[in-house]
Amino acid sequence: MASTAGVSSEATPSAVITVYRQDYQPVPYTITTVGLEFVLHEESTVARSTLSFERTPAAGAGSPPLELAGSPELELVALLLDGVAVPPSSYERSAKGGLVIRGLPSTPGFTLSVETRLKPQDNTSLEGLYKSSGNYCTQARGA
Repeated sequence: MASTAGVSSEATPSAVITVYRQDYQPVPYTITTVGLEFVLHEESTVARSTLSFERTPAAGAGSPPLELAGSPELELVALLLDGVAVPPSSYERSAKGGLVIRGLPSTPGFTLSVETRLKPQDNTSLEGLYKSSGNYCTQARGA
């Protein structure tokens, strides 16, 4: 067993989440293109993502909600669907900071733009964008 002496509990990566094959469901949307922009400042960082989605057969005839992972530390600044602001009544934040977006178009594809503000220097989870010894670092969840 590895020793954690001298390591702050704040710097310890969060527990690994086990996902079993039988828990997977076909996804209603796939991402076809991704655009990312980070504007780094000492006090906060703005992250902008532009994601192009296409419906899959799993979407069926309806418009199932889109669930995006996130973190409670992320401040949602803007949410645009095909260039138009998404009304707050069409989305909700999960307890873990993700977004659930409802009322998506039934068209074959759509573009979602998300702008968030975060403070990398306050991120002690060692996931996402964080600052360590003055350096900006990224680490995927569970990696």
